[in-house]
Amino acid sequence: MPFEEILVLASSRKLGGRCVAGITRSGEWLRPVCGQPRGLRRAECEVEGRWPAVLDVVRFGYQERLRDPTQPENVLIDHSAWELKAQVTPAEAYGRLRPFLTTGTGLLGNRGKAVTEEEAAGGVEASLALVAPTSGVSFLIRPAEETQGKLKPRAVFRRRGHPDRDST
Repeated sequence: MPFEEILVLASSRKLGGRCVAGITRSGEWLRPVCGQPRGLRRAECEVEGRWPAVLDVVRFGYQERLRDPTQPENVLIDHSAWELKAQVTPAEAYGRLRPFLTTGTGLLGNRGKAVTEEEAAGGVEASLALVAPTSGVSFLIRPAEETQGKLKPRAVFRRRGHPDRDST
C-alpha cells in the first residue's frame, strides 16, 4: 500500500470522530478518510496515543485516492498505524507553506463565501486552500441561538479587500 506524509493543518471534531487534512512537501492537499461519514476514529489515526495535532508531520498508509468530485483531496486510509515524523514550529511551518499560499481575488474557484452545491457536484479543483489574510485575524464565538444550540468558534478576516470571510 502507498504511504503519504503531510503537515497537518486541520484536525477538527466531526460526528464523534475527526477530520484531518494537511499538505505534502509538494503542496498537494490530502484529507485521509475512512470511508464512513462519521470521521476518523482515534484508533484509526492516533499518533503517540493522541489525535494528530496541527503542525504535526504524520505518515499514513492509504488504499486509494477516492476521486470525489466535491472533495478531490480525499484518500481512503488502509488502517495501518500512523507515525509522527516531526512537530514543526509556526515559523518553520510558514517557511514550508509560503510557496503554497493562495493568491488572487478568487478562493476555491469563486469570489463568494461558498461554492454552490451544483458547482461542487460538477467537480472542483480543490475543497481546501491555504490563504494569507491581508488584515488582522480576529476570533469570535457565535452565540448558541444563532447556531442551533451549539457555540461555534470562528476566525474572521479580510483577504485582498474582499468582505470578511468566515472560517472554522
